[in-house]
Amino acid sequence: MTSNAYFVDGDTPTLIDVGAGFDIIERIEQVSQGSIPAQVILTHTHPDHVGNVDTVRDAFDIDVYGIDAQSRFVDTPLEHGEHVQVGDSTYEVWFTPGHAPDHLCLYSSTERVLFSGDLIFPHGGVGRTDLPGCDHRDLVESIKFVVEHVDDDLKGLFAGHGPIIEQSAYDHVLAAARLVEHT
Repeated sequence: MTSNAYFVDGDTPTLIDVGAGFDIIERIEQVSQGSIPAQVILTHTHPDHVGNVDTVRDAFDIDVYGIDAQSRFVDTPLEHGEHVQVGDSTYEVWFTPGHAPDHLCLYSSTERVLFSGDLIFPHGGVGRTDLPGCDHRDLVESIKFVVEHVDDDLKGLFAGHGPIIEQSAYDHVLAAARLVEHT
């Protein structure tokens, strides 16, 4: 099992998550049109999202960013509310625990795009909370936070698993909120 891994090209070519169990270097070469990633941002450090970290570090000699400063996968810690350059746009880092204690989402109000990791999935799915370090109440609060901070003009939802949503993306976020509303 692996996660989605996103390559965002531009001024600061960025990998968001790196997946596991596939040849990520070959895949980057296929989609990057010659660009080399300048950084990796991890939505969280579950094995299916970080399995290829060492391969990417070795190939590109780049830093890996994430919330957990203690993780061997994270070179540079990020903080809630911090702004980072991803491709050609600035994204805000949101600490969104629940599915994992070190989970983050990235949101660009300019691009109206949300990288939701394993917090919110297409069709209103949400991340599981039965793994060590997960917390259902935190997940619910994180989803509420996202609902309060994205607009109904959200044009892209890029989740850790499943298809990319580029139409009615906000509806998928609301569906996730409805799913956890009474839990």
